[in-house]
Amino acid sequence: MATTTSIVPTPPAPIAPTPFNSPGRGADLVIITSEGTILYAVKSFLIYASPFFANLLGDSSPAETYENLPVYRASEDCRTISAPLACATA
Repeated sequence: MATTTSIVPTPPAPIAPTPFNSPGRGADLVIITSEGTILYAVKSFLIYASPFFANLLGDSSPAETYENLPVYRASEDCRTISAPLACATA
């Protein structure tokens, strides 16, 4: 059985753009960008809309959680990752 680690960003993370700044609207995962911004997203929307996200989210089981949601870390900054997220959830 895999162990998960709950994380708490320190110092407080930069604020993500709307609609990715709140766990509302059915968010079931968290993406943390290279500068530490926390983005909330809906896994099924991302998998359906993007082969990149389908591979990333479908083939892995993250070991970290934030607010009881699985955490995926992105090597990109918030501005870069927000654009494809917005397209995937539009």
